[in-house]
Amino acid sequence: MAALDTKVDLHEVQNTLSGGQADFSSKVFELRQELFGKVNELQSFFSHNLAKKSNVDDVNEALAHKMDISSLKSSLEMKAGMSELDQLRNLTETVMKHVEQKVALKDFESHMQFNK
Repeated sequence: MAALDTKVDLHEVQNTLSGGQADFSSKVFELRQELFGKVNELQSFFSHNLAKKSNVDDVNEALAHKMDISSLKSSLEMKAGMSELDQLRNLTETVMKHVEQKVALKDFESHMQFNK
């Protein structure tokens, strides 16, 4: 009889198992919620960073605005050389001298008119 008194009641075992199972279920549910939260954070992180990356359209648009070798060569052929720049500078100096002479001539003519 003493051995029967020390044995645990079946109802207590079921209550303990149910309580442990409830704790286990709640802990699994919390871990599941935490996992879903982390997955959502990762999805947001990746979608945000992927949105920053360029796509094919962006690359094509950037390439369309780049100069290719043929347009570079034609632009270089059209640019003025040093001799042309020297000629332009000389012509500009000549024009400036003519303008100064015209001003001086007008001053002289107006002075002549004034003295008459």
